[in-house]
Amino acid sequence: MICQPYSQLIAVKRWADRGLYDVVGRNFDRLTNEDASIVLRILDHMHVVDRIFQQHLQGLSHGFKAPRSDELPQFQTMASSVRELDDWYVAYVGNLRPSDFGQPVDLVFTNGTPARMRRGEQKNGITPHDDRMTDFLAAAAETDRYWNAIVNNGGTESACGWCKDRWGLSWQITPRTLLEATTDSNRAAAKRAFEAMMKMKKIDIAAIEAARRGTTRAQSAR
Repeated sequence: MICQPYSQLIAVKRWADRGLYDVVGRNFDRLTNEDASIVLRILDHMHVVDRIFQQHLQGLSHGFKAPRSDELPQFQTMASSVRELDDWYVAYVGNLRPSDFGQPVDLVFTNGTPARMRRGEQKNGITPHDDRMTDFLAAAAETDRYWNAIVNNGGTESACGWCKDRWGLSWQITPRTLLEATTDSNRAAAKRAFEAMMKMKKIDIAAIEAARRGTTRAQSAR
């Protein structure tokens, strides 16, 4: 296992983040209140995941109970924090030896479930967030259409709405329902929705809604 691809991916992530925040910053005041809230929640989720992995890599407790902030930060505050964190990742990866990427690291998901991943695998949990599909589809039919277009044309399924196209690019097909459920102000409802998502490949909107309500529904095989 060599270091160069990891260093390149992290450098590309930093470049992509800065381009993204530059574009959003120049257009943020044009958004409706609803759209601005959605954009902030998407960006906050991405940033919180990066912060969680940062703490895992340092052997520290992340302290998050959900993949989002307890209080949604302002855009400029988040942008500054993202720049600082991206610089940390670039420096961190640059100082690793080739053997370090295969080293196992213990971690804990936000629902309290313990796990173990190699350092290189944790890096792979960070970089796909800049390749994700964030249309936040409204209907199950749209989720199916995008998912099938990727998976049935040489792509592969993964977990939690993630899939890869035939060129190896990672996408997350994310229904709006999923974001609303996992960021519900009712922490118990959000936790149920998140735990339901963790068992899925393609997101099952009806099952997410049922989990949010606290009812049960048979999840589809896919």
